[in-house]
Amino acid sequence: MSPKSSRQFAAMRSESRQKILESALELFALKGYHSSSMSAVARHAGISKGLIYNYFRSKEELLFAIFDYLLQIFDALSPGQPGSDPVMQLRQMTEKNFDMIERGDKHYRFITGIMTQPALQDLVHHYTGKVMREKLRPFFRLFAQLGYPDPVQAAYSYAAMMDGIGLGYIAMGDEYPLGKMKEYVLRTFCKKQES
Repeated sequence: MSPKSSRQFAAMRSESRQKILESALELFALKGYHSSSMSAVARHAGISKGLIYNYFRSKEELLFAIFDYLLQIFDALSPGQPGSDPVMQLRQMTEKNFDMIERGDKHYRFITGIMTQPALQDLVHHYTGKVMREKLRPFFRLFAQLGYPDPVQAAYSYAAMMDGIGLGYIAMGDEYPLGKMKEYVLRTFCKKQES
């Protein structure tokens, strides 16, 4: 068997790091940050506890790495290129957001859970603010293209409504009128404003 190339080794490291991030994200979302140990994350990822420390020096560093990872995910989900139809972009983003909510997406649950844990507020305030700003930045442009008089306020209103819907669905499950709320959001936001 031939030795692994540096590219293969880098790919393996990247895959292991990704597995750790996903496992930690899942555990932190389901059990909470304080209730999830590094040992539990390693077990969930199927790696040794010692190996996890080759990637992250502490649980806090792992938590911050998850925020950076989420920013990459949000970049991939951002609205299309400037110049394309803003109504269609917002409609597609809304559909994706509702899909995440309905699937009980671990990324969505993580953000919601972390931001509502009082014991973590001081620790993560900088990162949650950064994630929110990155998540909302494309929407400022989008709502401006749609002719909203205050696109920043419109983006924050849209985000607040989506967050509230997500929390409602988490709390009530299938009893929550998710389909009707989706129609309401599409009707309310996904249109050009009259001049």
